[in-house]
Amino acid sequence: MGRSKDRRADELHRALDDPDERLRAGAAAELARRGDAGALAACVRTIDDDPDAGHLDFTPASRALGAMGLRAVPALLELLLAAREDTRLRAQHALTRIIYEQHGYDMARGFPTAAAEDAARSDLRMAGYDFQAGTEEREAAVRRLQRWYERATAAQLSL
Repeated sequence: MGRSKDRRADELHRALDDPDERLRAGAAAELARRGDAGALAACVRTIDDDPDAGHLDFTPASRALGAMGLRAVPALLELLLAAREDTRLRAQHALTRIIYEQHGYDMARGFPTAAAEDAARSDLRMAGYDFQAGTEEREAAVRRLQRWYERATAAQLSL
């Protein structure tokens, strides 16, 4: 059984090089779902692959990165400075989900309290990130988000 799981993981890693972006995106998302050690890198690599037809700013990888939580933040901060606007928007959505979930947000139930929602929105306002802003403004926002990340990880370590 373990060998078949290893074979499946190997197949998924090979699919990351497929010319079909749907296969690449699906492979990265499945690696993330399985908790594979290479999932973060795979999702970063495929963040622009196979956008949702109804919401072009979401991809399987951007959703998976958001679900990864704090461990994805350093990679997302780099993506917030990417040359492509679409890449930056997708990274921003993933990071927003992470910030929301740090304040107890649940996709099915929302925020646990109005105060939690206010705190999450405050964190986002503090960062002031705009995917369409100029390079200097985005770099300044990423520095603020880096400080938020350091506080969030310190708080998690103290639990």
